[in-house]
Amino acid sequence: MRKFSYALFALLVLSVAGVGAYSYLTKKPSPSTPPTTSGVTITNRQASAFGTLGTAAVPKTAKLQAGSGTTAATPAADGSTSPSTSLIAPEPFNVYEYVYKGDRLTIPNLPVLKHVTAGLADQLQEIIRGTNLGLVNLGTFDKLKVQSLTLAQDTEKGYAVNVDLQNGMANIYTSWSQYGEPAILKEAGQATNTGTQTFPPDAEIIAAANAFLAAHDIAHSAYGQPTVNKAFLPYGLMDLPLRLGYQPTLEVVYPLVINGFPVVNESGTPTGINVFVDVATKAVTGVNNLTTLAYESSTYTLITDPQAVLDVVKRGGVYGATDLAGTNKVTIEVGTPSVGYLSSRYQVDQTATEYLVPAFIFPITKAPAGEPLYRTAVVVPLVKEVMQPPQILPLTSGGSSGAGSDGGVEVDTKPTQ
Repeated sequence: MRKFSYALFALLVLSVAGVGAYSYLTKKPSPSTPPTTSGVTITNRQASAFGTLGTAAVPKTAKLQAGSGTTAATPAADGSTSPSTSLIAPEPFNVYEYVYKGDRLTIPNLPVLKHVTAGLADQLQEIIRGTNLGLVNLGTFDKLKVQSLTLAQDTEKGYAVNVDLQNGMANIYTSWSQYGEPAILKEAGQATNTGTQTFPPDAEIIAAANAFLAAHDIAHSAYGQPTVNKAFLPYGLMDLPLRLGYQPTLEVVYPLVINGFPVVNESGTPTGINVFVDVATKAVTGVNNLTTLAYESSTYTLITDPQAVLDVVKRGGVYGATDLAGTNKVTIEVGTPSVGYLSSRYQVDQTATEYLVPAFIFPITKAPAGEPLYRTAVVVPLVKEVMQPPQILPLTSGGSSGAGSDGGVEVDTKPTQ
């Protein structure tokens, strides 16, 4: 009877979790919170409802001088400091100067959105309450909730599904638990061409991703048309020869669009559902960022001075490089921005809650051919608290900063007429 109870409990948990996760991740919006985009619900809150948005302070490190081979200052016997001599010649590296070549800016008026989750774990609470597994009586713990759930297929070419019940997210990946390296990945390694064959056409990669989503009832009506992310390619290139061990998968992005505004990361790459497809076998090896689409909306003070925005652009974003003497400077031009949302975490109380911050997305329009930028745009958040660079704390001991100021590289940011 005890074994039967265990089996029954496991069956109930898996059944409820599967139905609950699917219904929650794809549920229709409540009539009390009318949708603004298909599948997206937004609830309005008072101004500054999420607390103070901002980045954490970071320690100030010694600045690089002639190059990456320069070491920090070393205390002398009399207590003074002088730069130590590097045994390795510094290797030059590139620092990018971003020049704005676009129209005059008009600051939009958009709220901040906070990703929220409902009680998906609550659906399992009643099953857990009063259950004694033999190892421990779960019923003795008050308000016990399941935070995450991982399920794995018991097949050689199986997948595992991890559901984060607390944050309303799910990820799918190839299962390594019982068979070591998945057969899907073995086949991919054997099929990788070592010659000059290029990546498959984007249409084939996208078709494989579409088929997987359809086969597993993964809804994506709130997302835009899928694209293959090739931000890893040097500027101006759309393809590279396949080589053994090089880029075994391509990422298909189904971009999240809210009220017509795209959601991007700091590199300008659209964020949404990510499907990874092996370039050799066309098999899907993983799906990331399946998430609920419920948000709260709150207004925050936005920057009003366009020049302040351009000051951030010239250094390549909020976390752009400061003055680095002796490096190779590469000029990058950016054009008139579009308006969107920057996906950001750890903005309040250092929690992983996602915030969508109104932002300008400045597309890169000109750069040296073949330059490894790893980005498609410069993204500048427009909320005052977020667009400020993190506070720089002084060193407490050892090291000294190199020559130069803490400002960004000097470039002309005057808009063209």
